Amino acid sequence: MELRQLRAFVTLADCLNFTEAAEKLFITQPALSKQIASLEESLGGELFIRNRRGAELTSLGKELHEQARALVLQADQFRRHARRVLQGESGKLAIGIGLSSLRLASSFTAQFRTLYPGVTITMHDTSSIPLIAQLLADQTQLGFLRLPVEPPLMSYKLSSDRLVLAVNPLHFPGTSEADYLSQLDQLPVLRLMPTQGQRLNRQIDQFLAFHNRYPVVAQYAGDSPTLLGLVGAGIGVAFVPESAVSIAPPEVNIIHLTGEYTEWDIGMAWNPRYSNPIRDAFIELVLAKQS
Repeated sequence: MELRQLRAFVTLADCLNFTEAAEKLFITQPALSKQIASLEESLGGELFIRNRRGAELTSLGKELHEQARALVLQADQFRRHARRVLQGESGKLAIGIGLSSLRLASSFTAQFRTLYPGVTITMHDTSSIPLIAQLLADQTQLGFLRLPVEPPLMSYKLSSDRLVLAVNPLHFPGTSEADYLSQLDQLPVLRLMPTQGQRLNRQIDQFLAFHNRYPVVAQYAGDSPTLLGLVGAGIGVAFVPESAVSIAPPEVNIIHLTGEYTEWDIGMAWNPRYSNPIRDAFIELVLAKQS
């Protein structure tokens, strides 16, 4: 049984005329008769009674008519959906984002939704190292994260971020980078858990080592909002990405840092080993906006 045979059956059952049905299907009448005969043979029973006026449905034909129509419609919908997916107009896209790229990713996603309303996008917040693993396994199709990334992943730089020191000056007075660095070993330093923001933690360690500072960590936090909340409460000071300033409590001041290990690139990464038209359409949109 073939789809074209079911389509021929439904078309003929609708009009009950071989000539008219053949014209609608853009085939010859003998070809239509052959398709109907092949379908009847595969089913083991006649679907039509041929007469001088054309054709009449048998009891089997009447019973199968609507079900065959539903199958043909479902096949057409399946084909249209496949075409939209191949053109990047329908389907699903999983996007992973880091804190430094939240604004960028959200802006591009909003623009993409406007152009491709048929695509379902899921966004999840994750740090760079687990996000890279997800991209490699095709669990996530697109990532906005700290660069660089290693092959086979490909990437495109979108912006940069900087390391800053978040403080509550009411609890820890100071006005400059030099003020705080000079007393850093005596200040309660707050950090993200070692399992969170591993590349950020590494950058902080490099910055501290460069300045020969090795403060004791007073408390760990599971995420950046919690970390900044602790700073706002006067529990301690914390090194955070400048992009996190937007979620900091109002009582938190930002001390800008200079020199080595204070800046890094932010970009978009994907795995070219996996074909994904929707992802490619998203990448094209981003590149067009950046050009």
